[in-house]
Amino acid sequence: NTAISGTLAVTDDFNVNSKFTVTAASGDTAVAGTLGVTGISTFAAEVKLANDNALVTHTGSTGMKVTSTSGYVDVESVRFTGLSIGKDGDPNTILLANQQVTITGALDVTSDVDIGSAKFVVTASDGSLAIATDKFTVAGGSGNTAVAG
Repeated sequence: NTAISGTLAVTDDFNVNSKFTVTAASGDTAVAGTLGVTGISTFAAEVKLANDNALVTHTGSTGMKVTSTSGYVDVESVRFTGLSIGKDGDPNTILLANQQVTITGALDVTSDVDIGSAKFVVTASDGSLAIATDKFTVAGGSGNTAVAG
């Protein structure tokens, strides 16, 4: 065992059993094994994950936040800015509020639309419309309209 109470200055590469190495000229550091950090880690550049199926896993007992001091977070081609979701150049395509979602562009739907458990239904296959089940219907194929009441 060795105890050092002052600064240990090393002018050449540093190597601990080839498991922890520091290259003196560049400061590049390699760790073979798990790196455990108990405090805050600050990175001035990118964090790169080389594994084909790399994961970022949160194991805490409460939620996890990803935040940015520049105002937005990009994930692939999707941009998150506060309560807005969009893309670079068009960041406000979907706006979120309390119990409300606003879509600022076109909404393309390829399946049936069912609002309020059959209170307003548009059938994708033929364009039929039914309001309040059978109170107001429009047949998609013929345009025939039926009104009850």
